[in-house]
Amino acid sequence: MLTRDTGWDASNDARRQSAREQPELPGQNAPATEVVRNFSRIPVSDWTMPDAAQPIVLENVWKTYGKTTALAGLSLAVPAESVFGFLGPNGAGKSTAIRILLGLQRPSRGTVSLFGRQLPHGRTDVLRRVGSMVESPSPYLHLTGRENLEVHTRLLGLPPRRIDEALDMVNLSPVRDRLVRHYSTGMKQRLGIAAALLGNRDLLVLEEPTNGLDPAGIHEVRGLVRDLPRRRALTIFLSSHLLAEIEQVATHLAIFPVDSSGFRARRRACRRGRRLPLW
Repeated sequence: MLTRDTGWDASNDARRQSAREQPELPGQNAPATEVVRNFSRIPVSDWTMPDAAQPIVLENVWKTYGKTTALAGLSLAVPAESVFGFLGPNGAGKSTAIRILLGLQRPSRGTVSLFGRQLPHGRTDVLRRVGSMVESPSPYLHLTGRENLEVHTRLLGLPPRRIDEALDMVNLSPVRDRLVRHYSTGMKQRLGIAAALLGNRDLLVLEEPTNGLDPAGIHEVRGLVRDLPRRRALTIFLSSHLLAEIEQVATHLAIFPVDSSGFRARRRACRRGRRLPLW
């Protein structure tokens, strides 16, 4: 049963508990070698298994501003409970794609579906299942970490217990009562992720989460991104322009050049120095 404006579904908690207790199957992490070329020009049904609950499906999405084309026929499908790396150079249209995913812009052409529901129909209900941190978070520096999340819970109508759950998930419980102005940059990033997780989200959209971090902060955020799908049975859509960064955490990878052609494949094939071919 869905409570008002919280996006909380009692069945989600049961599903996440089951996921945490599920043992890893033999061969589950075996390397994958399949590479799909030019995913923007191949119908989604040709290269992904149909699943009405798939977190994200884009089909032939275009976005134009007058005579300028920001997205040209982008198609992709994101598997559930994956860390999906969305890689491309600056100016390729990654931010435009994210704004379309979050319902902040409408595509000029094409369809966008979240969890089997095509936007903009039912946008309010489906976006309750989505959390996001785009670029750098902007916390209130004069408040503590806990007080920052309290602002969000009041706006969302969430119970106070969600605050401690989110802080524990990003390993900020020991500093919950410290003023955010005294947080490191990495801790502020993790606080932003905690805010995005409030409300039992099923999909987390992150844009350049390690930007501007020192090595210690990058390590902390990497570990968090790797662990969240396992601990919360959620899906992460991670946008970046750094291949080396995506390789560290992604289970699936989409290369998104300016001309919207590229490939999608599992990252397992590029571990331990074995790189996916680029063309």
